[in-house]
Amino acid sequence: MTAIPRTIPIRFQPVVGESLESWLWAYAHRLRVKPIELLDALQLVHSRLNTFPDCTVRLLPSELNDLSTITDIDAGIFRAMTLDRFHKRVLFVREDKPRSIDRYHLWARPTGSRFCPYCLADSGGRWQLAWRLSWTFACAEHRCLLLDRCPSCGAIPRGYQGVGYLVAPGFCTARLAGQHRSARCRTNLKKVKAPILRSGRVLRAQDWINTRIDGSEPDSAVRDALVDLSSIVGRIFNQHRADLLYGIGKRFGDAFTNAEKSGNIKLHRSTFPIVDSTLTAGALTVAVEALDVIDRGETSRAVKSIVARDHESRWGTAPSNYFTEWNFGSERLRTAVIQAHSARFTNVDGLRYRIATPTPRVPRSNREFAARHIKIPQMCWRNTALALNPGVNPKVFRPALSVALLLPGSPGRDIAPLSAKLENPFARRVSQVLRQLKKCTGAAGVQAICALADYLDSIEPIIDYQRRRRLIGPNLLPPGRWKRLCGRVGFESGGDRREKLARSYLYSLLSGNALDAAPEPFGFARPYERAGYNTFVYCMTSEIYAALNEYANEYLVDRGIDGEPLTWEPPFEVFSGLALPGPGPGSLDWHTVHEQIDNGDPTCSVLAHRLGTSEEHVRCLLADHPRPPKPPSPRTVASASARYIEVQNALPPRVFVDLAQDGCTSVRGISARTGISRQLVARRMREIGIAVPEPGGRARVIVNREWLWRRYIDDHRTTGQIATELGATPSTVQRLIASHEVPMRPRGAASHIEHLRIRDDAPRGYPEPLRLTLTGEGAWTRLARLDAVARCRSFRGAAAALKADQNVLSTQVARLEKETRCKLLERNNGIHSVVPTQNGRKLLAQLHQFRPDRSRPCESITQSV
Repeated sequence: MTAIPRTIPIRFQPVVGESLESWLWAYAHRLRVKPIELLDALQLVHSRLNTFPDCTVRLLPSELNDLSTITDIDAGIFRAMTLDRFHKRVLFVREDKPRSIDRYHLWARPTGSRFCPYCLADSGGRWQLAWRLSWTFACAEHRCLLLDRCPSCGAIPRGYQGVGYLVAPGFCTARLAGQHRSARCRTNLKKVKAPILRSGRVLRAQDWINTRIDGSEPDSAVRDALVDLSSIVGRIFNQHRADLLYGIGKRFGDAFTNAEKSGNIKLHRSTFPIVDSTLTAGALTVAVEALDVIDRGETSRAVKSIVARDHESRWGTAPSNYFTEWNFGSERLRTAVIQAHSARFTNVDGLRYRIATPTPRVPRSNREFAARHIKIPQMCWRNTALALNPGVNPKVFRPALSVALLLPGSPGRDIAPLSAKLENPFARRVSQVLRQLKKCTGAAGVQAICALADYLDSIEPIIDYQRRRRLIGPNLLPPGRWKRLCGRVGFESGGDRREKLARSYLYSLLSGNALDAAPEPFGFARPYERAGYNTFVYCMTSEIYAALNEYANEYLVDRGIDGEPLTWEPPFEVFSGLALPGPGPGSLDWHTVHEQIDNGDPTCSVLAHRLGTSEEHVRCLLADHPRPPKPPSPRTVASASARYIEVQNALPPRVFVDLAQDGCTSVRGISARTGISRQLVARRMREIGIAVPEPGGRARVIVNREWLWRRYIDDHRTTGQIATELGATPSTVQRLIASHEVPMRPRGAASHIEHLRIRDDAPRGYPEPLRLTLTGEGAWTRLARLDAVARCRSFRGAAAALKADQNVLSTQVARLEKETRCKLLERNNGIHSVVPTQNGRKLLAQLHQFRPDRSRPCESITQSV
């Protein structure tokens, strides 16, 4: 059965803010007993070792209950008199040793206390619990610094000395060195003089600290503030910055100098507290003022000076190596240090540390950063890149911007690994683009990139671009599918070349990859292919755009990519409040663009010039609002898509069923029945799924090689003349010539009938120079026109009489002179007249003599001259 502790009949109330140790000593003095005797009565003495534990650190629950019963004082009051009330806020009480304080956190002092002699005098020697904290260095009520030691013996007061001796409150209980242990200092600390503070800066700093310690802020916020203070103070001591303390007052600067000379400054990153209250007051005042400036969002001159001094002493130190030394501080302090170091950052490092943003911070790899690359395409989103582009070529800027989005928060500064995550081959362009962006936009461009990177980190992937880069490509738009899509919507298919462009468009749309480095058959090997692609995309109508999008969605589903949109872009609200260099959404009316296209369909460059914008801006707008479909063009090409729509309407599947019932199944027969060309009939049959009969069979026209040789080689007949004679087509005759291995005449004028006739007539014994002029088609006509010029005595008169062009006559006469290798007309430039030369008269005489009867007489040609 547990014994009930006896109560003490004399009640003794603690004062506000008093420590438990002070109350126990004052209570013992009131009872006229030694403190050890009171502790024994209160059951606070370790019975086996007969020692006194530091109850001011923490009281166990059983001890709190016993004290409350014995003294008739509420247990909550006793707990407020111990350092346990500051646990995890200002200090840490060790869990393995509940009576001990962890010295390695928050400047915790294990024992002893500062004091204000004037407060001791006013309270009758009662010690405040706050004096036990190393963060308390001044008394706001008496405007003085606290004292650290007894002025007589130099000991730190309240070190649990003299528990077995009766010493009045407010007197020093320290043991005198070299004397018997019963000899105590007993100096009256209430009459000691403390340094009076003339300036209010130190008191404001103390009030700043007290407000946070006693306020309602979360424990984590208070700890961060105290850690920041100790970090700044540690840098001041490490750099030997007496000049900063002299800025507070001469007393504080001298204290720093004296401490340096005596070696009393601990260079342990401010892990341990500073014993000297004057030194503590000066250093903490500098640190508090710096943090106060940082809290207001301004740049602290003290922090900037500390960073500058570090940079001077560590020239060439990489930012990542330097900022690790500030890891003890909170995020806001590290932000201030980064801002103070911002002028020395490169463009890449500035983006990694988010220098231009309100919250720059040290890059750290985390789950969000590790997953960011799967949310970014290789070619950055078109509208986003348009808004951020300061005037760089889009095919350079867009892939570089995608890599730049991986820089904010990147632990490493090497761009190559980041580009590899996006499979981006344009890593070397990132620095150039960032330099140009900073030059044109200042901080706005970097802030926009950081804002977009933070937004991507805050959302789940809308599109997994990494998966698409891996899956998109195989069997994309197989042969024949493009023509079927175009035929369905009336868009010109354009053959194999346009089909390749459509395949490249789908690859870029689905994967987000750059086409300049895309694999075959999607990439561009030559610059003109890129120009053709831009023209193709510019000319896409809303109908073919919708058809391609429908096919793209089916393609994604076939590859197991379901639940993702076809395309996606970040909302423009991410850049709210930023002055971006490029146009934003809605800056160009799409109705105006469509009207300009309808009024004349200009090229993209011409349209951009008219609207006062860039070609990329026009392309972005048409990507969101495709141009309306064109009206059907005139039926000039049989296989045109507009014509083919009529073919589809004229040949529905039921028509083929009816024709098959009538026994008409061949392409030739259906073409004869419907009046539609065989090519379109075959195309429609393949589209519906009807098997098209294979061409073949023997030729209906049978001729022997001797007959064909005589007609084609000996008689110089053309294939058209032979086809008419046989009742076949010219192509059939050509196949017969090839099958019988008959030599084929060259194409062009050499095979014309007139040329062959002239060639046959030339060897009949015509004299020179007439025989030299019979070289091809129109030879007799050229001679007749030479005769007309000779009769008119001028080219102008002959041209008027013949109703021909004067230049043509001159060219024909020049040809005759070249063929005869002599001059035929003598030209008089003064009066623009011509006279036949002797050779010319000879040629004209031969012309009149040997003119063939089957041709029109020469006199009739020149009759009107």
